[in-house]
Amino acid sequence: MRTKWASFLKELIGVTRVEAPPQVVSVEPGEVPADMEVIPEGLREKPLTGPNLEKAAREAATTGEILSVRVTQVVGAEIMVLLGSSALGAHLYGVMPSSEFDEKMYAGYEGTVGEMVDVVVTGYDRARGVALVSRRQAVALKRPALLKRLKVGVMLPGVVRSIQPFGAFLDLGGLHVILPVNEIRHDFVKHPGDVLSKGQVLRVKVITFDPITTKTRVSLKATIDPWEVAGSLYSRGAIVLGEISGIQGPHVWIRPQPYHGVEILCPALPYRNYTNGEPVRVKLSLVDPLGQRLRGRVIGGVPYHTARSVSVTRS
Repeated sequence: MRTKWASFLKELIGVTRVEAPPQVVSVEPGEVPADMEVIPEGLREKPLTGPNLEKAAREAATTGEILSVRVTQVVGAEIMVLLGSSALGAHLYGVMPSSEFDEKMYAGYEGTVGEMVDVVVTGYDRARGVALVSRRQAVALKRPALLKRLKVGVMLPGVVRSIQPFGAFLDLGGLHVILPVNEIRHDFVKHPGDVLSKGQVLRVKVITFDPITTKTRVSLKATIDPWEVAGSLYSRGAIVLGEISGIQGPHVWIRPQPYHGVEILCPALPYRNYTNGEPVRVKLSLVDPLGQRLRGRVIGGVPYHTARSVSVTRS
């Protein structure tokens, strides 16, 4: 159906579809964006090293050194991590019960496989040939420094741990914060699970932080400059589909579809009646991302469901 309407519009007004850039910004382990103030759990691998990994593990248990290692397997209530590998190809694994992964319990930890986490070695099980580790204790050691660095406006990576209808809970290296559903994207999100998944690493921005209660709210859409998106999508003379979002004196505001956080200001013609939510076509006359201005004029209406699903510009 979408292809049919796109073809119809192309024949009608000589336009082609513009694909919008993704709204969700993920951070892969090992990748640190230059403009991000990083709280580094899971972004820098730091395993045990040396020819005798068992000895290295015992020493780490004594010193309380924090290691950054990868989760390899979840078996029942135990989470297994790869602590290190020797030059001869030997591997040393660490295990922890799910209660030592986090102070909050989640419904299943299978989504942590492949994730890099901070742990401390708490002992060594000679019978099993594995080290005993705890992420919970590592988080407690890092928590004071983490809280000291947190402030409104800072951008950092967080792991999606739980998804609810009202938003998602993110883990910022042991601090649990809420990403409200209305802070995920500029356009409407019916359910966070439609655009997010458990275990996903997101680049988010702190929008509220209470140093006493440590209650924190973050935003995903605040990390995306809507005017930068508009500058890459639109140009003068482009035909944009949208809907009327407001009427203000001699002007009307048009919200492009899909919506990326900016609206188009158009003159209201005296002989035309305007209705909020009405789908329209707009021809852009000014695209000024630096001055944060987007101007145009309404040139006609379109079928409602077409305006909701297709954004176009002149080829």
